[in-house]
Amino acid sequence: AQTAELLQGYWSEIGVNTEIQQVPQDQFITNALFGVPDFYMYGWRNHAGTVIDNQYFWWHSSAGPPDGELALNFGRVNDPIVDENLEAQRGEVDPAKRKAYAEEVNRQMAKECYQIPTSWTLWGTPHAPKVQGLNDYVFPDGSKARNGAGFSGSFWTQALWIDPDLA
Repeated sequence: AQTAELLQGYWSEIGVNTEIQQVPQDQFITNALFGVPDFYMYGWRNHAGTVIDNQYFWWHSSAGPPDGELALNFGRVNDPIVDENLEAQRGEVDPAKRKAYAEEVNRQMAKECYQIPTSWTLWGTPHAPKVQGLNDYVFPDGSKARNGAGFSGSFWTQALWIDPDLA
């Protein structure tokens, strides 16, 4: 409730009238998935990861059908510039070009204000020092998964191991 009141105060300062509605989590998720019209502003914390491809199913118009239909593109973003750059980066192997596509998506999202981040979540995985391998997932080709690839706060249990020499 304190966070909602803080955000309500910020909106009020710029002349936006808001109403705080506390919603059970199951309904909260359902409202976002189906685009309930009176569900405009919510404190969502998705969009994890360090690569733009992780945003494809959250932002591409193909994942944003009309309100009332199931969607992962909760904001129903339907923007040809966003789509074009999300699609182009998927097949691009040059890191500089992928970065340029990501930056163009970022510029367009900011220009249109499709989503306004209201917070940043810091993630951690508390563990005893002897638990090793939290961010060491190794693919069959020997390369390692990027820290934060996928969903923040997650780790691969099959990569964990115990070092008996550590306390």
